Amino acid sequence: MLGTRGATALLALAFVLTLPASAQEQAKDWPDRPVRFIVPFPAGGSTDVGARVIGEFLSRSLRQQVVVENKTGANGNIGIEAAAKSAPDGYTILVSTDALSSNPHVYKMSIDPLRELVPVIQLSRQPIVLAAHPSLGIGSLAELTALAKQQPGLRYATGSGYGSLQHMVVQWYAAIAGIKLEQVPYRGGAPALN
Repeated sequence: MLGTRGATALLALAFVLTLPASAQEQAKDWPDRPVRFIVPFPAGGSTDVGARVIGEFLSRSLRQQVVVENKTGANGNIGIEAAAKSAPDGYTILVSTDALSSNPHVYKMSIDPLRELVPVIQLSRQPIVLAAHPSLGIGSLAELTALAKQQPGLRYATGSGYGSLQHMVVQWYAAIAGIKLEQVPYRGGAPALN
């Protein structure tokens, strides 16, 4: 069975074999300088950690440094826009989340990420987890709903701010449950947990 490294190597080989000869000639010299991963969320969150693990592996495989740069804010828009506006030379790669597809519907963006960026690979799937501090004394969604009905406007933290998938899911749950929750937005998952 192929491990992660074997699967990555096989994928890279398949990609190179499908290139025309002129593109293969150009690709042979790539990268001749460091590659930059833009992560539009803070260090320590799941997107950042994933980018760093992949970047470390690619640094060894490509024999060229992969640098992770966190450009945070506006539910990822600052980093997404920076990546879209960078030179289209293959040296800047955006490592992002569903924010690429949801943000254009929630925020006024200076770019259209669905037109100006090209998807390369889905790196992971991340479940949405609902967690509560033990001091709340709840252990289920039903208990959270009951507490929120007793305390309208109960505050909750989300990982990436207004318009993020986490924010939309919690608001959807609140609407279905007939409760009112007040969001406390953070720049990303790591700051929300700390």
